[in-house]
Amino acid sequence: MKSIIYLLFSIRGRITRKQWWFGVSICSFPSFYLWELYITNLKIWKNDNLLWIPIALSLVCCLWMFFAVSLKRHHDRNRPESWTIIAAIFAIPFWILGLVPNPGLQGLRGLITFLWIIFFGCVPGDAGKNRYGPPPKLLFKFKKESA
Repeated sequence: MKSIIYLLFSIRGRITRKQWWFGVSICSFPSFYLWELYITNLKIWKNDNLLWIPIALSLVCCLWMFFAVSLKRHHDRNRPESWTIIAAIFAIPFWILGLVPNPGLQGLRGLITFLWIIFFGCVPGDAGKNRYGPPPKLLFKFKKESA
């Protein structure tokens, strides 16, 4: 349990590509559903429905998890935190604008998402120790069965 909490919420250390994919999967799928709920509840917000508050807080939590795993991937590639912040400043608005039915914005959103996936999910990190610590360890250990 400590491993998952570290993976999703800590901004220290380094993680591997597999750990990044796992972390992004955990925070992305709920955020898509929560975003739809948020937009739906904003439409009925005029009726004093306060359901949008916990949904918005959950979205902020998902955004933090996504930021934390991306930051640790930057650390694994020996890149400073500012790279993650700059990438988030440019990427997040285009993901949010994905709800706008503008083909030009959809194409730009797709390009940014593609580059994000290549940079974080496909390019390997530093093999040895860097300024953010030693190479990442396995977060999950499975017992090998004896034959």
